[in-house]
Amino acid sequence: AIAFTGPIAVFVSVFLMYPLGQSGWFFAPSFGVAGIFRFILFFQGFHNWTLNPFHMMGVAGILGGALLCAIHGATVENTLFEDGEGANTFRAFEPTQSEETYSMVTANRYWSQIFGIAFSNKRWLHFFMLFVPVTGLWMCSIGVVGLGLNLRAYDFVSQELRAAEDPEFETFYTKNQLLNEGLRAWMAPADQPHESFVFPEEVLPRGNAL
Repeated sequence: AIAFTGPIAVFVSVFLMYPLGQSGWFFAPSFGVAGIFRFILFFQGFHNWTLNPFHMMGVAGILGGALLCAIHGATVENTLFEDGEGANTFRAFEPTQSEETYSMVTANRYWSQIFGIAFSNKRWLHFFMLFVPVTGLWMCSIGVVGLGLNLRAYDFVSQELRAAEDPEFETFYTKNQLLNEGLRAWMAPADQPHESFVFPEEVLPRGNAL
């Protein structure tokens, strides 16, 4: 049940909390692949989402969970007990048998030699595999709600000021900002046709900056 709170939190934050924070259902993503990708571009352009630490924690949680699952599956497969003469290890035991199907001791010994530490029991191992991705999803949800309320404190203003004074000054951050400005200039007229957006030249992509 705890695991399902992750995707539920993401759904509520993206489809309910964010548009409410932005004062209109217009800002909620449309259903479908194209609508979701368009929302992602909008989110990056107007909120600089990739620089948000909650997004970073979410990526670490999801990819970390995938890595843990891959490690766990490979470890179990390679420590299965062969209890019969089947053609392969998966046919050598009954899934409903009461006996242990793989050697936790062997797995512990293997990973303790690599990392110097191992899980003491299966319950703690499986809890950790659950904890990492669910925590990542919750962190993403918190970040989306924060941006829905326009809470932004993750900009390197000093770099922006220097870039405004010196056109030759470029970092990965300033290039990212130019990309965001380009996304805004491209999406704003379609998203808010009642506004007459005029973007000054200094914020539009220049030269080969992108």
